[in-house]
Amino acid sequence: MLTGKYTLKLEGGITAGLLGSQVIMILSGLIADLSPTENRWFWYIAGCVALLVVYRLMWKELYEKAKIQGPELTAAYRASAVYLSVQWLLYPLVWALGTPGLALFGPPADLGALHHSAHRLQGRLCLLQPG
Repeated sequence: MLTGKYTLKLEGGITAGLLGSQVIMILSGLIADLSPTENRWFWYIAGCVALLVVYRLMWKELYEKAKIQGPELTAAYRASAVYLSVQWLLYPLVWALGTPGLALFGPPADLGALHHSAHRLQGRLCLLQPG
């Protein structure tokens, strides 16, 4: 999958921000799952804030980098970013509505199925992109 920095020198701040935010997001989800019920929503919100940081970096800094590399890369980046934005938004929604959160549905429709489908769809998206 193409990134916004495909032909440019890597910038440590953007990369560190993305990785750090994702680590916080993942650890917040893990802590939320392991926490007593009354503490889960605090960790859920912390993970959602980290996701907002990822979105900002992806749609501001990295998108600007993609735009200066030409229309083809910009289009490929935008398609990937839209897919990832929607896919990543589903994780907190499934968590909140599923077994760990409000329990509106059970484990068969939980995060495992979402994670499995995410990888399959992302692979197909990569195959459809030119270049």
